[in-house]
Amino acid sequence: MKNVILVFVLFLGIGAGNGVSAQNTELPPGDEIIRRANERDFGAFSQETIHMKLIGKDGKARERVTRAFNKKFGEERRYLMVFVEPSNVKGTALLTYDYLESSKDDDQWLYLPAMRKSRRVPAGERGGAFLGTDFTFEDIKTQSRISVEDYSWKTLGIGDVDGHPCYTIEATPLTQELAKELGYAKVRIHLDQELLLLRLSEFCDDSGEVTRTISIRDFEQVGDIWTAGTLEAKNLKTGHSTLFTVTESDFTTEIPDDVFSLQSLERGLPNLPGRP
Repeated sequence: MKNVILVFVLFLGIGAGNGVSAQNTELPPGDEIIRRANERDFGAFSQETIHMKLIGKDGKARERVTRAFNKKFGEERRYLMVFVEPSNVKGTALLTYDYLESSKDDDQWLYLPAMRKSRRVPAGERGGAFLGTDFTFEDIKTQSRISVEDYSWKTLGIGDVDGHPCYTIEATPLTQELAKELGYAKVRIHLDQELLLLRLSEFCDDSGEVTRTISIRDFEQVGDIWTAGTLEAKNLKTGHSTLFTVTESDFTTEIPDDVFSLQSLERGLPNLPGRP
């Protein structure tokens, strides 16, 4: 995914639906809004602790804790998510390389400690559920971002999410093959009109029905960098949801390059910075 919006860390109150104003010819086109959002400062590196809560339709919840590391390598970004609790998923990790070149496919590897090896996540699985959550591999890879090149764009107007005026933009995958890989026919994104932060994504099937949402809220400005405190994905068909809560953020401590190497991943990540 290239030229994307970064708001995770990643990885939206479902306040949209209060109505979208009629299309205004003075509103900028969707791809222009996205490109403007990409010009924000995302920081050279970051590390976070993220608490996950997987909530069933009956309200019963399972909890996990992960650590997330993000670093810029020139124009490329690398992202690592590592599970630290509970014991049955401890050491499981996902490593992502996000390349600048549009002709180069991004890379993503899943490390399973029980197997003591990693496997590359193929494009056909990008729309699949990530380790039992309501986020997909694609969501984790893009960290709640939207690619410019993968979609055609239409600015629908100005809507409202939790009292915040937002651009409402419809993105349609360019090909049927891409739509099949991603698992949806269209996505409506709601981008804060002032801050250009993504607040809500609504994923639609072929009939236009919203089947899944990702909402981002509790934004905090750390220096010049805006970061989200809460991300929530809801599967509207099953009633299952997943809540990510960021409890620790660090944008100042340098992260060694080898943390983001495939070799380090396959050694079980013995040299992660920060707390054990």
